[in-house]
Amino acid sequence: MGGVSVYRNVFSLTVMLLPERILKLKSKIDENLENYSIEIHGIKGVLLNIGAYSLSDAAKELENLSKRGDYEKCKECHAAFESEINNFLRLAEGLLESARGEKQKAENGEALEAGLPRVIRFIKDFDGAAATAQLKNLCEVSYGEEIDTLLEGAQNAVKLFNFKGALELLTKIDEVLRI
Repeated sequence: MGGVSVYRNVFSLTVMLLPERILKLKSKIDENLENYSIEIHGIKGVLLNIGAYSLSDAAKELENLSKRGDYEKCKECHAAFESEINNFLRLAEGLLESARGEKQKAENGEALEAGLPRVIRFIKDFDGAAATAQLKNLCEVSYGEEIDTLLEGAQNAVKLFNFKGALELLTKIDEVLRI
């Protein structure tokens, strides 16, 4: 089960971060093909890691075109690649949404109310591993769409070492619980 959980986290994180990488990539094509080649190489690896083989192959072709200095063909193929990436992201976001819908509803908010102060303490102590473990446990059940989204955002923020962002999201959860 650990492998599935790791894959789901990597997939989710990829879907979250890929749009920003694609925007960065698009700016590189007119800037410098060498920098474009470096960026597309990284994206190729990310796509390969999540099993998006055809997209990874397309990225490899763009990498080869950029290394050869074929600006016109690279720009032409980039537009098609970006379109395919956007299609993939729409499908992936739908899959992730479906997966979130499969969570069992929490019987009550006691686990959340007990776990939230612990997560906040771990984050304030910069203990990312403990915060991640606690958030993982809290994210295994559903507390409603708003809280689930905030918890998942906090979990992703901790994974990116954005402790301030995670605290802001957890504070919002606390506010929602008090309403």
